[in-house]
Amino acid sequence: MKRIPQTENGYGVRYCTSDMRLYQITQCLEKKKHTLWRLTDEGYVRLISSDSPYDLYEAAENDK
Repeated sequence: MKRIPQTENGYGVRYCTSDMRLYQITQCLEKKKHTLWRLTDEGYVRLISSDSPYDLYEAAENDK
């Protein structure tokens, strides 16, 4: 996916892991869900969604 969908309309943050991989955490206000995206050369890859953004930080660290 080249871009993050417009449905992800809440606040988001960029996140960099200890080994320098870039991620974006976004929020869908309607569903009250947060989504973790990995930033690649081709665009964004959707990894996982959660009710809490704090769950996504651990998922980013465990993503290889």
